[in-house]
Amino acid sequence: MTRVLLLSGIGSNLGDQSIFAGFAKVFGEACDEAGVGVTVDVGFIWNVRIREDELAIINEDYDAVIVASGGCLYHRPDDDTPGGWAFNIPLDLLPRLRPSLAVYGVGYNYLHHVDAHFPERTAAHLRAVAAKCVHFSTREPTSAGMIRERFGVTSPIEVVPDAAIHVEPMEAPAPPCAKSHRVGLCLRIWLCYITVAWTPMNSFHGWIGLMTRRWPFSSTPIWTRKLGCR
Repeated sequence: MTRVLLLSGIGSNLGDQSIFAGFAKVFGEACDEAGVGVTVDVGFIWNVRIREDELAIINEDYDAVIVASGGCLYHRPDDDTPGGWAFNIPLDLLPRLRPSLAVYGVGYNYLHHVDAHFPERTAAHLRAVAAKCVHFSTREPTSAGMIRERFGVTSPIEVVPDAAIHVEPMEAPAPPCAKSHRVGLCLRIWLCYITVAWTPMNSFHGWIGLMTRRWPFSSTPIWTRKLGCR
């Protein structure tokens, strides 16, 4: 059984949840097609700080580490991460990471209230991560171009669809309307998941369980308990 640590931007907003569900679907189907049995521990990437102690646990407990998916190319100044983006591992520890490493479907995360600035260290960090990866992909060509041109990454970069596109559509009844015209609001994902925005977080993993079906994903607290993350 292959043991996977999935570092994801899974959060409380509807877009991040759909990205996670879409990745779980496409990853599970790929494992089935390859005939590979997997168990997956999930960690919220912004809370997983990999240093000496964490690295020892990862090397002992996992066969693969996957960073997926969503807007992980995002610098939050208060985090002070070694690479200036979501994957929080110092450059000197990266060569000692023994499990196979993959970065899947990440993208530049633009927020209007955040200065679009990456520290100088980001370029060297992204080049080293990309060189170590067995797979590195972004969710659209713009992010791939930025990684190549702005940060000098020469390792192969694939472009894959945003993982949310793999969430299957379902019919949802529209609310009663007094007039004949109705307006639909596109939230980038399928209408049937709008109700999740009002779902309490303690039922969140039940919803994800329905999406991931038979693939054995653990809930975040398992990883948190191992490392004592924030």
